Amino acid sequence: MPVASRQPPVASRHGETVAGEANRLADADNGGLRVQSQQPMIERARDPATFPRCVVWSRGPGCSELAELLATESAHQVEANPAKACIDRRADLAVMRSLGTFDLVPVAVPSKVDLAGVSEVIAAISTGPNSDLAAAITVRVAAALDVPAGALTTVRPGAPRGPARARLTEVRARTGLAGDVVEASAAADFVSGLADGTLIVLGAPGGSWLARQLLGPGARLRAHSPAGAIVVRDAPRRVFQHLVEAMAIGLHTRAEDALRLTSTPTAPVTDAGRLVGIVRRSTLESLDPEREVGDVLETPPYVVTEDDLDSLGGLADFYEHGPVPVVDRRGALIGILPPESLG
Repeated sequence: MPVASRQPPVASRHGETVAGEANRLADADNGGLRVQSQQPMIERARDPATFPRCVVWSRGPGCSELAELLATESAHQVEANPAKACIDRRADLAVMRSLGTFDLVPVAVPSKVDLAGVSEVIAAISTGPNSDLAAAITVRVAAALDVPAGALTTVRPGAPRGPARARLTEVRARTGLAGDVVEASAAADFVSGLADGTLIVLGAPGGSWLARQLLGPGARLRAHSPAGAIVVRDAPRRVFQHLVEAMAIGLHTRAEDALRLTSTPTAPVTDAGRLVGIVRRSTLESLDPEREVGDVLETPPYVVTEDDLDSLGGLADFYEHGPVPVVDRRGALIGILPPESLG
């Protein structure tokens, strides 16, 4: 929309000003930021050849070893603030000593893991939201250790097996991991049937009977897992994991020059590095070539690095499937979100 006063507008995020967003995130440097997703998690396939690309890890038994094993590119220790470490490194996964409340990225927790003694890796599959991640981690660990991988899901004795088989089929379609259904009346039955050297990977508790048995009141059974266990909890995709360098137009750039500088349907406009609006190519094409882009700015919705990527699909139409600007807590443009990442 036109800006009659020629004063740069303040970009908005869900009705907040940049200053308001700064206040909301002001405590992010005090021991970590908890980010709660307001959208249902979207299940997705993960390529074991590239996931997890970057892993951060905190101090704890087996954390550094597991992080180094899982990372396809790099692993980094968290010195103080896990949220800052994840954003700075654009991490795909955090290996931590406990699950806690941290949910900025997927988390993996090793429990009495003996990597040197692993002869096979088994994913414990349930209907919960973390089983796809458990399967992906299983495939990755098995590939890194060069051992067989498989998946198991449990049913109570005499219970129908159809739903369990259907769930295994879904997991196989995403990860290529083949599985089987076993009957078990207690977690001890499940564990006792595993071969020596079996490492179990399972989702965090709250969903399946098996997860509750192994991680709830029966947590001591984890100690009897042949080669230990890895407990995982998934998280939404975040903006910082898909951030790329921004190409922006200056506030006082002439329309003629702006058309030469950009070929996208929309482009971010900055003043001293601060996002002040966007301009549409269609608007520039109908403008006097000597007019400045500041005359035809629109105040856009923006995103910040911690945002849940799967909740931002509505922005695609506003930006005409062009890049979405990403700002820091001071309102400075730090990158763009490519339109394909919103698909």
